[in-house]
Amino acid sequence: MDSRTDTETGLTILELLIAIAVVAVLIILAIPATGVIQERFKSIGCINNLRQFGVTFASYAADHSRRLPRSEYNSNGVVVNWQNALDNYITPAFSNLGKSKVTRSIFICPSEPPPLATCYALNQEFRIDAQGDKSLIRQAEIVSPSKYVLIADAHGSSWITSGRKTKMVEVNKLTRRHSGFPNFLYADGHAASFTQDLLGYSDTTDPFYQALWLARYRPN
Repeated sequence: MDSRTDTETGLTILELLIAIAVVAVLIILAIPATGVIQERFKSIGCINNLRQFGVTFASYAADHSRRLPRSEYNSNGVVVNWQNALDNYITPAFSNLGKSKVTRSIFICPSEPPPLATCYALNQEFRIDAQGDKSLIRQAEIVSPSKYVLIADAHGSSWITSGRKTKMVEVNKLTRRHSGFPNFLYADGHAASFTQDLLGYSDTTDPFYQALWLARYRPN
């Protein structure tokens, strides 16, 4: 005959409740960490998009006397955005995928829910209706390619507004995603997160911002 009591053969109700409470607390604590990890992976996906833009920009430049994509006037005098110039350069890189699927994947940040059409903005120096002839920029003309930004995270805009005393975060909503640290593609082809402490007023007299936004800027 087994002489063990009920309390010796298993968990008591109190112990079971305590175990459940501990597991619940651990789950609650893990949820924020999971969100941070997921956002980090999404940011990496965004950086990969920007790197692919860098490849397509280089391919475009090779076919256009080393000049980079910009907005253009079509035959009807209507401005066509820079994204259209890349159509024939994005698709061949993913020949096993449908064009619409490729375009959607590269132009939309993983952190941005649909139906936003584009999540990335080009430096406004390439905007023909705003800059005129100055918008035609060749790779060799970019004085500091590792510091000069081509494309950045943005929300609902095709252009990064620069060259004036305006907070970038207010005009372009650059910190909408990635925990407030937007991703930038630079003219040398590398992409990286842009630290939040540098997203202040883009004073046109500040050498840092001049190198960031102006292709032909030469420091004194």
